[in-house]
Amino acid sequence: MPRSQIKKNLFRPLPPGQRDLNPNYDAEEDEPYLEPAWPHLQLVYEFFLRFIVSSDVDPKVAKRYIDKASIIAMLELFDSEDPRERDYLKTILHRVYGKFMSHRPFIRRAINNTFYRFIYERDHHNGISELLEILGSIINGFALPLKDEHKTFLVKALIPLHKPKNITAFQQQLSYCVTQFVEKDAALAETVIRGLLQYWPGTNSSKSVLYLGELEELLELTQPQEFLNICEPLFKTISRCLMSPHFQVRSPAPAHAYPPMRLYTCHTIIFREWASWLSPADVCGCVCRLLAVLLGRVTHRWRSARCSSGTTNTSCSRSPTSRRPSSRLSSGRSPRTRRATGTPRCTA
Repeated sequence: MPRSQIKKNLFRPLPPGQRDLNPNYDAEEDEPYLEPAWPHLQLVYEFFLRFIVSSDVDPKVAKRYIDKASIIAMLELFDSEDPRERDYLKTILHRVYGKFMSHRPFIRRAINNTFYRFIYERDHHNGISELLEILGSIINGFALPLKDEHKTFLVKALIPLHKPKNITAFQQQLSYCVTQFVEKDAALAETVIRGLLQYWPGTNSSKSVLYLGELEELLELTQPQEFLNICEPLFKTISRCLMSPHFQVRSPAPAHAYPPMRLYTCHTIIFREWASWLSPADVCGCVCRLLAVLLGRVTHRWRSARCSSGTTNTSCSRSPTSRRPSSRLSSGRSPRTRRATGTPRCTA
């Protein structure tokens, strides 16, 4: 099959998606759209894949036909709603990356631009999980020390991918890519965890559960010095999770458990790995910071619940200055009488 026939059959504009045609479409519950012409497309994809993996193909000659325009066209097809087509594209693009050395930087930049469009311009893309699977294998092969280009890709593309609402569709692949970076360079743990805390969901409990799992994996790879640098914002986030009304975010403890007991049951998230690395003084300091933040939130919630209850105590609704006499008339006694009874004089 000549080169023009492959391009004419595969590189085509995609039809409008089910999300565009049906506003009530839910990708997690509804059946995915299947390409009607897939029996024909599968033959073309199979031929293209066998051509790429063939040992008889010389990369120096084949790169004139599999050029940058072809790579961009393949990346556009990753938005197809048919999972069978995306699976073929994932395998073919991965083989192209491994076989054509000269195209590797361009493929990484093109994937990076796809992520940028998804994060800042569009709210949906069907092939993010497949692209992250390719990147997981690519990141695993990065040489040490990591180049500045790779670190920039982590900060500007992978970490902001925690922001979209539909992160559940690709969170597992994203967590693997981020963890690969931290395994290769432990100094990146502080940057990654700070970025994760920056995009931490406020009210979405399902995302919070996913973030807690990813946070646990990152803390296992965090060195003591990096942990001490991030313990302050980390404990603030963990304290919010401990006070969450959702039981999976809060901890496996019962919902009626006292907060310190929930803190104890949540210890596997924070204290399991790093407590043995730090000195006793550092451990005590970190625990005191967490308890201070947690008890402050408990006190605030207790006061709010007390004020919102139907009790007759109105002291919570008044300011601290309103509890003391503001003038001589409010006390009902003269200053001389107050001094005689031993009551200290109120100074302004």
